[in-house]
Amino acid sequence: MHERSATILIKAPHTVVWDALTSPSQIERYFFGTKLTTDWLIDSPMTFRGDYQGKTYEDRGTVLTFDPPTGLSYSYWSSFSGTEDLPATRLIIRYVLERFLHELNR
Repeated sequence: MHERSATILIKAPHTVVWDALTSPSQIERYFFGTKLTTDWLIDSPMTFRGDYQGKTYEDRGTVLTFDPPTGLSYSYWSSFSGTEDLPATRLIIRYVLERFLHELNR
């Protein structure tokens, strides 16, 4: 399995970043108009629906972890991937939020 990682410093309050990652209305604003449906309970399904470049898509996932406000993870399969939706073809998306010193001193 290949693993990729990225660290991004976001100059925003922790709560704003958490909301951007978990609120369907916020996700729709930055993720190509995607409409996310989930209840964020462990093992619950996730559905990402929308249109991208004139093509309708329905991507799927499963909530793996949900630990407000520090982290979450889910499996993710894209209908654009050209693969069948199987556990082996799903990506694992993981977000870990850490507060930096400048935010802690507010």
